[in-house]
Amino acid sequence: MSNRKKAPEVRIPTPEAFTGNRNDCLDVSRLVSEMMKRTGLDREEIARRATRLTGSNIGKSTMDGWTSMGRLDRNMPFCVVPALSSVCNSYKLAEWLAEKLGGRFLFGKEVLLAELGKAELEAASMQRKLDEIKKLLFKGEQR
Repeated sequence: MSNRKKAPEVRIPTPEAFTGNRNDCLDVSRLVSEMMKRTGLDREEIARRATRLTGSNIGKSTMDGWTSMGRLDRNMPFCVVPALSSVCNSYKLAEWLAEKLGGRFLFGKEVLLAELGKAELEAASMQRKLDEIKKLLFKGEQR
């Protein structure tokens, strides 16, 4: 039995295939419903807050339509996602969209860590290039 630690599994996100017969409306309705439930607020209060943030009149009946699995033609407009995400304190819709497109949504410190990793990779690549140039430049010379 080996005491070696297993390397963590890392999955590279890839976009989902769009075959022409996919309908994401059900996912959107389910996520919007889940976000609203987790707030602890009633839909009228969520609607009031979303109305205040968007400047558009959003009523409870509109929100009922957004979450109805039987009324998928009433899905929430994309332009309301930031306001609803703010009211519900949830990034579920943004994370869902990023995953569908083969990406990930990063927040706060995660953004800086990603930038740090990218900068370190670029620095390592540049160092290899510098080493190669020096090798060619000083080939056969004593230093």
